[in-house]
Amino acid sequence: MKRLVAILVIILILIVLGLLSIWRLSQDMDVYVSRIDTIQQSVEQKSPDLSLIAQTRQDWENEMQLLTLFLYHSALDEMAEKWLEVELFCREGNYSAAHNTLSLLRQDWEQLYFQELPIPQNIL
Repeated sequence: MKRLVAILVIILILIVLGLLSIWRLSQDMDVYVSRIDTIQQSVEQKSPDLSLIAQTRQDWENEMQLLTLFLYHSALDEMAEKWLEVELFCREGNYSAAHNTLSLLRQDWEQLYFQELPIPQNIL
C-alpha cells in the first residue's frame, strides 16, 4: 500500500512539474514574440543587436532544456537551430536571410504555442 501511495505521489509531482513548465512557456510567449519583433526591426535597419540575438538564443536553449524534461516536440529543436541561423546570418551581413528566418521563427513559435502544445488557453 505504501509503495502504491509513493508511486502515485511521484506521478502527481511529475504531472504538476510538467504543467508548471508548460505554464511558464505560456508566460514567455509574449517575451519571445517581442524579442523577435525587436530583432526583426533592427535587422531591417541593417544594424542587428547581436548581443540580444545571442541572449535570446541562449534563453531559448535554457528554456528548451527545461521543457524537454516534460515535453518533447521536434519544433523545439528546429527553433533552436533557427536562432543560431539568425545569429550567423547577422554576423555575415546576410540581413534578408536573417529577416526571413525570423519570420519563420515567429510563425513556428505561434504555431507551436497556439496549435500544438497542450496548453489550456483559459489558464493564461
